[in-house]
Amino acid sequence: MPGPEWRVAPSHQVAMASGGSFSLFGISHFAALAVVGVVVLAAAMGRRNLLAQAPPALRWPLGALVLAQFAAWYAVYRIPQGFSPARDLPLQLCDINQLLLVAYLWRPRAGLFDLLYYWVLSASSLALLLPDLEQDFPSVAYASLFGSHGLTLAILVHLAFGRGRGPVPASAGRAWAWLLGYGIVLVPVDLLLGANYLYLLELPALPGPLAALVPPAPWHWLLVAAFMYLLFRGMQAIAPPAPLDPDPDEKRQA
Repeated sequence: MPGPEWRVAPSHQVAMASGGSFSLFGISHFAALAVVGVVVLAAAMGRRNLLAQAPPALRWPLGALVLAQFAAWYAVYRIPQGFSPARDLPLQLCDINQLLLVAYLWRPRAGLFDLLYYWVLSASSLALLLPDLEQDFPSVAYASLFGSHGLTLAILVHLAFGRGRGPVPASAGRAWAWLLGYGIVLVPVDLLLGANYLYLLELPALPGPLAALVPPAPWHWLLVAAFMYLLFRGMQAIAPPAPLDPDPDEKRQA
């Protein structure tokens, strides 16, 4: 069980190039949150038909941008630093979210959007608020974490709130069930590789008061599962109404 000190899960314990030690809720953290917040707010207030007006002209480049920054992290940093299956496979929830978002932008599906609404909003928001990060600005890790999560969150927020396209009511429970199922699949992977994907074996760094409330592994996942269920229900409550008719592109892809 994590003590009152800060702890960092194994997924980011590789030394990053440049930058001092990252401080949670320090100046650089608040600066990054402010920048991401402005971008996300602009995305939420943007024209409702921005991405729907010309899907081939806008959705495909956005998907390519998400995929390019995802691949660049591996090509420019992770692989040269020494690729480790226990740390570097794209199995964290935010990695999966980026790939699923690319799939949705390129081939829209109503059911896939419903899943992304909950997974992206929850995972990206938590990653930005409680980043699993050792090195501060201007390190590659700092730029990648806030840049990738900020981009993914901004796109999803525009799709949902900028365009007023919410998930169907029953999707919160399904998204939670899919998350639990994914966690079950990753249990043997973590055990075989000595990894910590989805933070099943250890949570990332938490402030002392929160860390003291978390039970030891593997019991912490009971608390996490309950928290995610309540979070998904809350997100469902603030979601825009689900459209009576599917997105025009979702119709064509059906």
